[in-house]
Amino acid sequence: MMQASSTLEVSIPAPQVEVQILQSPYDKPVKAIGFIDTGATRTMLNPEVLPDDAWRTHYEYFQAADGQKFSTSLISKKPAGIQFFPECIIWMHVIGSKLHGRDLLIGFDLYHKAQRLQVLPTGLKYKRYFQPHTRVGREPYIPITGAGWKGV
Repeated sequence: MMQASSTLEVSIPAPQVEVQILQSPYDKPVKAIGFIDTGATRTMLNPEVLPDDAWRTHYEYFQAADGQKFSTSLISKKPAGIQFFPECIIWMHVIGSKLHGRDLLIGFDLYHKAQRLQVLPTGLKYKRYFQPHTRVGREPYIPITGAGWKGV
């Protein structure tokens, strides 16, 4: 006879959207996947997305939600454009950091600067535009054990 396992594994989809990164209004945009994390204070871009000459040295120190401290050593020389929709491009300096297989971490600073951009459970909305969350191969797997769920 088989025994029931008390562990239930559920995959929580990470809120990710397709964006385009612009070095200037005249440059060809680079496609990227943006991970939305409104708990992050700063927006971070993988340094490999922009050329080496687009970065300068700038040290900033952070504390992650789990208490771990880390630092970054790069910031964009000029504001980079992050385009969510044809009429929604946010220009800002971004921190350069290796993001464990991610292109862009969308922090609260960008969300605050982007007026009328709404983060919904199903995707992003801006004026009359809507973009659903993207599922990509680099999406993290977050297991949840049954011990934390009452009544499961």
